[in-house]
Amino acid sequence: MENNTTEKSYVGKSKSAFDIEFIVVSSNVKKDAPIKYSTSTGTLQITYHKGDVYNYYNVEPKIVDGLKEAESAGTYLRQNIFNNYECENLGKVGTSDA
Repeated sequence: MENNTTEKSYVGKSKSAFDIEFIVVSSNVKKDAPIKYSTSTGTLQITYHKGDVYNYYNVEPKIVDGLKEAESAGTYLRQNIFNNYECENLGKVGTSDA
């Protein structure tokens, strides 16, 4: 798993840049799109395989660390992130919605 700590731009209602990016292998997550996380706001941004971008808000760092280390990212997402955090669908990648 890659971990890039350079400043990145943000999408959605969070007000600070994403400062962590990493790749997970999952049939749910777009293969060439890194998962992004802002340590200052707790915003986790995931691009799913069909191109939908979601922000999950107030996600604790330990949850993100668990996702990075998970044997199955899809299972981890279902058990620890989906339905546990406020989320916002930002639209599809490559459209004016995202």
